[in-house]
Amino acid sequence: FSLIRLKQEAHRAKRMGFEELGPVQAAAELFGHLEPGNKVAIVSRYADDPDVRLYVDALEKKGLTVRVISGSGLQDFCFLLSAEKEIVGVSISTFVFYAGILGNAKRVR
Repeated sequence: FSLIRLKQEAHRAKRMGFEELGPVQAAAELFGHLEPGNKVAIVSRYADDPDVRLYVDALEKKGLTVRVISGSGLQDFCFLLSAEKEIVGVSISTFVFYAGILGNAKRVR
């Protein structure tokens, strides 16, 4: 699995000088190395948000198998910690930062 963490805090990131990647750009630039059929899990507290659906659609268009994980903050963090292959954060996330340090993922971006 490759994991992507989505947050609906783009306004905070913009104030800090960061720009969140859009769905098509994220699929191409962050997941372009994956082969069709590879699995991606999207972790977001807002599973029903239309923006999350845009990321799912963009990744599925590349032939990836996508599922959305939505739980409590603690459940989300534990899921990120369990990643073994890759964690990708498309926005500023302390969960991604600490899961990258404390977890076993081979690649964190």
